[in-house]
Amino acid sequence: MSPKIMTLVSALTLAILAPAHSTAQPAGGPPGNQPANTFSFSVDASGSADFEDFAGDASVTTWAAGMTHSFAHGNQGSRVFIGADLKRHDISASAGTPLPDTLQSWTLNLAYLKPMSREWSVFVSAKPGIFNDGSKTTSDAINVPLSIFARYSTQPDLAWTFGILVDFFDETPVLPVVGVDWRFSPGWRLNVGYPWIGVGRELGSNWEIRGGVQFQGGGYWVEQRIAPNIRGTLIDYREIRVAVDVVHQLSTNLELMLSVGTNVDRRFDYFDRGFDLKGETAGFISFGLKGRF
Repeated sequence: MSPKIMTLVSALTLAILAPAHSTAQPAGGPPGNQPANTFSFSVDASGSADFEDFAGDASVTTWAAGMTHSFAHGNQGSRVFIGADLKRHDISASAGTPLPDTLQSWTLNLAYLKPMSREWSVFVSAKPGIFNDGSKTTSDAINVPLSIFARYSTQPDLAWTFGILVDFFDETPVLPVVGVDWRFSPGWRLNVGYPWIGVGRELGSNWEIRGGVQFQGGGYWVEQRIAPNIRGTLIDYREIRVAVDVVHQLSTNLELMLSVGTNVDRRFDYFDRGFDLKGETAGFISFGLKGRF
């Protein structure tokens, strides 16, 4: 998948999911004495797959954890979000494959949500951090993705998002975005955003099943010498997946998710060197835990 398309999809996580779902509350933030802290942890195993135009194969195991605190700013429903995320992709590749063993990011997450009217709200965010191959950390590995979004909703069951994303580690550094979150029937939901595009169905009060397309990856600075012409450059790692998610609400503030499916497109793209490793189909399984306190 091209970096341009992946950036478009990834950007929607802030525009649609962050205001409404990182706190599991409407865009105005948690009311009353609801928890204002959120955390998440996930582990993901993506199976080994051969490359189409290169004699080799690779599998990827991903670990991710994050925590966010939010608090009200003023008395007009505005909120400030402060948090940190860690993500690590461990790559197991055959000998001679020009890939690092690790791609990882450490980020500070800063965001501000401002309701402008009953229908409109604005969400601005910055994620300064280190995005690299786990070797020597240099200033080249510092990236600060930025985003500005407007969210429009005239009814509780439908929200549209419009905005722009700036990401200096992407082949397309400035990109306009659009998304939708639509609960079109009782128990049913259509989502165009990150980390999935698809349809969900609630099964009782504590269960939900979702089917659609998932995405994983990001842009990273590769400092070490991977091949004679690959050192001190950017790599864009992306996966497109067809998946089924099962989500169980363990308690009011704790959620468990299991996801299984197939990678239909995996790429390790050194786009500024014109070298792209495209993997064949492989299965994956993922576990995730999210909570509030």
